[in-house]
Amino acid sequence: MNDRRQMRLNELGDGPAEQTEDSDTIVCPTCGKNDFDTEHGLKIHHTTVHGDRSLTLEERVEFECERCGSTKQLTPDEAERRRFCSHECKGEWQSEAYSGEDGPMWNGGKVTVPCSYCGTTVERTPSQVNEITFCSNSCEADWKSENRSGEDHPNYSQVSTECAWCDTDLFRPRWRVKKFEHQFCDKDCKGAYYSANPSELHEKDRVTVTCSWCGDEKEVIPAQSTRSEHHFCDRECKGEWWSTNVSGESHPNWKGGFEPYYGPNWSRKRRETRERDGCECFLCGVTDGASRLIHGRELSVHHLTRINDFESPAEANDLGNLLTLCTYCHQRVFD
Repeated sequence: MNDRRQMRLNELGDGPAEQTEDSDTIVCPTCGKNDFDTEHGLKIHHTTVHGDRSLTLEERVEFECERCGSTKQLTPDEAERRRFCSHECKGEWQSEAYSGEDGPMWNGGKVTVPCSYCGTTVERTPSQVNEITFCSNSCEADWKSENRSGEDHPNYSQVSTECAWCDTDLFRPRWRVKKFEHQFCDKDCKGAYYSANPSELHEKDRVTVTCSWCGDEKEVIPAQSTRSEHHFCDRECKGEWWSTNVSGESHPNWKGGFEPYYGPNWSRKRRETRERDGCECFLCGVTDGASRLIHGRELSVHHLTRINDFESPAEANDLGNLLTLCTYCHQRVFD
């Protein structure tokens, strides 16, 4: 424990702090609590429990701003490191101390130069003066439009060519003329040219195939002719053919089809059972309408003997083997 903190603890207590076997034990000078791990924990305890910030402020010193002279309480390290109370004071001080010839980057001050486009004289720092100087962005844009466009531009690389459809003179980048055999004014010229010369658009050899649905012939590239055994004119023909030839047992995922679980006569027997029982639960008497309100579903029809115990579902659907039950009673039967 440092001497200054020990002195402060002695001042706050009735007398000198009691020495413990562990000289590093931190003890509250007000209540004697000694289970603090750090001095910071003691400061928080003393401030929140006893309402006394004296331990927190004991290590603070008065700091005076070099610019405005205002004072504030800071830690010794921060007071030694800082010179100003805020960024505003620091900025104002730098504006006065490091402006003009007093600035470390002073290079003679601003010079007067004429605008390269309109001739207006402007003041610029030496670092801003170039061979070509402008008074505004608009003057720079106008000058570049006249002196840095077309063939005068340093990155100009276009060559003269003609539109393959209308023979209009064009200028296109050198790489584009080298990459594409034909150049066009716009999409209209390009579309008109390839409509008149479709063979140039699709230079691959074509083979004739027959639509598997309607029998019409169409031309496709060789890769498309070998991709599938069947070919179609459009999606409509393909859909019709699939509906006829790839359904039921002809479908690759066919697994025997669907057979009603309760047999072919289940719908009729279910209706007859509900009518026989007056559309009421056989056990609790709740009606079909009440079942919808209470359980959220209509009454069920239950098999007294399981369907799997019969040779066929139709035999299990005998009226003597069926009962009308609500959802709650149906669950009780299985429990």
